[in-house]
Amino acid sequence: MNILMENLKETFLSSFIPVDMVSVFLQIIAISILSSVMFFTYRCCFNNLQYNKNFNITLVIISFLSAMFMTLVAVNPLLALGTIGTLAIVRFRVNAKDFLDIAFIFWSIITGTMVGVNNYFLAIIITVCLSLFLLIFSKNRKSQNVKMLIVRGRGKNFMPIGSLVYEMTNKSNVKAKNFIDDSYEIVYEIRLKDQEENILIEKISSVQDVISVNILDSNSQV
Repeated sequence: MNILMENLKETFLSSFIPVDMVSVFLQIIAISILSSVMFFTYRCCFNNLQYNKNFNITLVIISFLSAMFMTLVAVNPLLALGTIGTLAIVRFRVNAKDFLDIAFIFWSIITGTMVGVNNYFLAIIITVCLSLFLLIFSKNRKSQNVKMLIVRGRGKNFMPIGSLVYEMTNKSNVKAKNFIDDSYEIVYEIRLKDQEENILIEKISSVQDVISVNILDSNSQV
């Protein structure tokens, strides 16, 4: 038994590789810059209602942990296997509110992994390409967000509302119509620029017998 323990101890100690502090310092600088770019890109991809600051900070932390884990693998593969075993028993149950969040999680992990193996060129190329693509995509995404327009009023004369919605929005669909006694509620799915929301609300509110006008983001938890 003692012989076996001595052999395991010698194997464990012999698996250590000296840490190159210069390489670690360069990794920290690289992951700080790349994760900052990712942080800024994520912030630009979502409006104030959808943006999750805690999730964005988590992406940066994941990048750092991935890079340090790859450094740990290079320094001591046996210790890295033990760490993998520990992580394997941890289960996460967090639902992503947007499919784009999943892409950012993989981006964070892969960036940290590439920096951890000192592949800075590929990490920079991927970060730059993804950032440019997402910034261009987010500009169009934020300028014409999908909204839910809810109009409540008295009587049955809701035709002027439909005409205003069709006139002011690029695309609209009637999602629901509810009639209760002498009142109605109509729900539209619309695509509208942020700066045009107030104009649409004012015009619909001026229609006779309209009680209330609400515009909700389609991804809001209301």
